[in-house]
Amino acid sequence: MKYCDGTGHQGYKKDPIDYKATKIYFRGHNATMGQLNSIDKNFKLFSEATEIVVTGQSAGGLATFLWTNYIAKRAPKTAKVWSLPDSGIFLDQPSFKTKKNEYRQGFINFMSIANIEVDPPTEECVKANPNEKWKCLFGEYLHQYITVPLFPIQSLYDEWALPNILDISCGAGSFANCTQAEI
Repeated sequence: MKYCDGTGHQGYKKDPIDYKATKIYFRGHNATMGQLNSIDKNFKLFSEATEIVVTGQSAGGLATFLWTNYIAKRAPKTAKVWSLPDSGIFLDQPSFKTKKNEYRQGFINFMSIANIEVDPPTEECVKANPNEKWKCLFGEYLHQYITVPLFPIQSLYDEWALPNILDISCGAGSFANCTQAEI
């Protein structure tokens, strides 16, 4: 499913924000709900499905964590539902260089922009973290709230996470150029 607005298949803000003379709309929640409703209308997902595998890769892997419970709650009571997020864990860890949780701060900022009018879709996480809803965008916190069998797939040495979250750029394809501290 496409989400098109950079909100990771969730988030909503009624009014656009202006950025460099461009209006940016955040409607990931609406886009996901519209697509789920379309799948239901055309394929009877929420009325006749007997087996549902919720899966996605990267941002879709995060969306798998985010939307599994919602889909499971709407599924027929007799349906078997599984959650299979692939590379959807974006670590809440400090940067190797700055020692600050910069990626976390990015999600906190993102929440203040794109989630003004709607919470992340995993209600159980939101209820458990009312003052830290940003945690509900991290698979490492979300996994404990998934109510169906969960089978995450995640590389220990994620090529995107190493330079973009952990700020470690030595490991592109090999750790030969890494210091012991970086490893």
